[in-house]
Amino acid sequence: MRKYPNGKLLIKPSKKNIKTFLDGIRGNIKAALGMSAADLIDWLNPKIRGWSNYHRTWLARASFSRVDSAIFTRLWQWARRRHPKKSSSWLKKKYFEQQWREKTGPSSGSRVDEGKNAQGAITARQ
Repeated sequence: MRKYPNGKLLIKPSKKNIKTFLDGIRGNIKAALGMSAADLIDWLNPKIRGWSNYHRTWLARASFSRVDSAIFTRLWQWARRRHPKKSSSWLKKKYFEQQWREKTGPSSGSRVDEGKNAQGAITARQ
């Protein structure tokens, strides 16, 4: 929290809070070495969603970017450890590729994210 001379008050997630959250996520990912990708994401999603919903009303753009980058790096390391002899492009295709499906409905022409593909790969949300 910082109050500027012009009276503006800006509230950001504290460095201690970010560090505690990331340490917990890193610990969960490290403990899940034998888990499938789908199970890992199902396990992490409530924690990430809860933390981000708590901090969403604050000035948290830079913090979200830092947390997103740290989580992606840890997930990439998790995938590399699961498949040490596979190439980066193979890992990207297996775990980090977007999967799309057409939204069903009479007047819908938009595309939505399915969440996970048939192999349980991690997919980005749009």
